[in-house]
Amino acid sequence: MSAVVCFDIRNFSMHVAHLLAYGEADRIFKLVEKIFACLDDAINACYEKIGVKDKTYVNHTGDGFVAIFYGKSKCLQGLLVASLVATGVKNLFDEYNEATKDMPMHLDYGIGVHRGLIKKFNYHSEYPTSKLVGVGFLGHVINIASRVQESTKDHTFNLICTKPVYDEVISIISEKESKTIDECFFPLGRHKLPGIKRTYMLYGVRKYKVSASFPKKLKTES
Repeated sequence: MSAVVCFDIRNFSMHVAHLLAYGEADRIFKLVEKIFACLDDAINACYEKIGVKDKTYVNHTGDGFVAIFYGKSKCLQGLLVASLVATGVKNLFDEYNEATKDMPMHLDYGIGVHRGLIKKFNYHSEYPTSKLVGVGFLGHVINIASRVQESTKDHTFNLICTKPVYDEVISIISEKESKTIDECFFPLGRHKLPGIKRTYMLYGVRKYKVSASFPKKLKTES
């Protein structure tokens, strides 16, 4: 089992086109670099807070990324990283949107988190003699996490997770802590995600409560 975090910037293409027309594209690409730096900082901060270092794989996809977490407390890691990224990105976007008031639409973001089975495989580059080995992933869980991310457009929450993520987080922390953690989640009901047959129970995540409430020491079961 793995936890998958999908992040995407809304209205990114429109901003790129507008800034390209005025020769200012560097402004938004520097912003993207800062967003990816937020991800790196969030992963490091997560390791320090939870105290569990397991493998994390990140694939940057244009104006977004997919982060995959393996090992103990994987959903907790995924949610905490997502929360820290969301907090940092909001500050970046508030500053950017204030400086680009003339734009017809402001930048926004969505983050989806899901849990499930993923197959990891290694592959070589297109050159047979190359010794470079890449890492690839297969799994329906990635598609679902992406659709959960898209569902943030229909809610007031920029960060949404599925019930399997919620259930795992609640199961690995103490009863006393779970009462506090439970305040981080707001049930949104069952949803039919585009292209997905079954419905999923979704939870809006209060990112600030997540960052403040997650404990340092956990019962980290596999």
